[in-house]
Amino acid sequence: MTKSLILLTISVLFMSCKRCEVNDCAPNCPDDTDTTPTTEKLKILWQQPMNKDTAECISMIPAYHNGVAIYSNLFYVDGYEFIKGRDIQNGTLKWEWNPIWDGEVVSPQSRDYKGNIMCLSHWGPMYAINMQTGVNDWAENKQTDDNEIGLRISVIGDYLYTEHSNRLTKDTVSFLARRGLAAGSSWDTIFVLRNKVYSPTIEAPSLFVNSSGDSLLIFQNRQFAFGISDERVDLYAYNLNKKRVEWVNNDFDPEGSSNIERPLIHDGKIYFQGTKTLYCFDASNGQILWQFVCPQNNDNLLVSNLLIAENQIFVKPSIDATLYGLDLNTGDIKTTVFSTGSGGANMRYYKNHIYFGSRGNGRLYAIDLRSNQKVWDDYSPNFNRPGKWRGNTFFSGVTIVPEYNCLIAEDHYFVMAIKLPE
Repeated sequence: MTKSLILLTISVLFMSCKRCEVNDCAPNCPDDTDTTPTTEKLKILWQQPMNKDTAECISMIPAYHNGVAIYSNLFYVDGYEFIKGRDIQNGTLKWEWNPIWDGEVVSPQSRDYKGNIMCLSHWGPMYAINMQTGVNDWAENKQTDDNEIGLRISVIGDYLYTEHSNRLTKDTVSFLARRGLAAGSSWDTIFVLRNKVYSPTIEAPSLFVNSSGDSLLIFQNRQFAFGISDERVDLYAYNLNKKRVEWVNNDFDPEGSSNIERPLIHDGKIYFQGTKTLYCFDASNGQILWQFVCPQNNDNLLVSNLLIAENQIFVKPSIDATLYGLDLNTGDIKTTVFSTGSGGANMRYYKNHIYFGSRGNGRLYAIDLRSNQKVWDDYSPNFNRPGKWRGNTFFSGVTIVPEYNCLIAEDHYFVMAIKLPE
């Protein structure tokens, strides 16, 4: 599957951060201070319009750090992504971040976090944003006529990793590069992939420490051969200590494509989503230990995350409205919860429950793993309210805030904090 994110460029220069005090709601907005339950299932602690005029927009999956709920605004025809931080207790706007250069990538893989810093890939420009203040710790744009920067990143230790490529050789060479998280750090090339038939693309890595204490970067190479119209995906383990490839598993997925989430590593195993198959690899040698194939032939795993909880790995196919919990060691199905909405989900675990929004039907779900049953599912409270958002709102990614026993969500019009069951 080729990359398919929206790129619309407008040559306008913005300041990198603007401090704000309030964000007034347009007339006829729902009462953003109302804390009464809007349905029998969801208790909205607060909600605020994502834009002053409540225009519809796309957001990153909300994030949270030390009392600040963070989300973004990206208009469908703009080409700029803006980020806002709100007080988790009352929704008051604390800061607003504006990009320096045009660019946007709202996918989860375009940002990663360490401490109070959010690292952000913006289709070329890179930022390290202080999540308490919205101020850039550093910002740089290495995208040139010759140099292209990867869209997906990883923060591992004190480094940010991503792919670089030369536009003149893009179809034959891919570079895995990293820079320190500290301001003023420079880029270093860690590993180079060359292929004259398939166009290589190194995706963002994860870290595995082997029994010898060596640090291995685990990453996939997604590639397409334009001349023969063929796709393939390989999985690599690169030893940072010994500066060599420790192992590689070549062309293992029958459909030749994959999910772009970073490989999930747990207890010496790598869990990785191909086109329609969840693979479990032995992290020490790259051998496949087991496979789980989507039960529906026309289904795929291209847009959902994996979640490990209660000694199971949870996976949610794109079409099948079923949540599956698999044995970590064998891949056998241990949990099946039906009617959980189609479409990929960014699942989160908290206090024996899994929470996610369905892209298929726009509802928010809570699954109790003690009974393996749905506790509730519901639309956004704005779905049935008068206004342009009526019938148009839907939940996507959510973030759990344990300190306040709530989750942060957005419905493309409003960002909100929702109380979770005690």
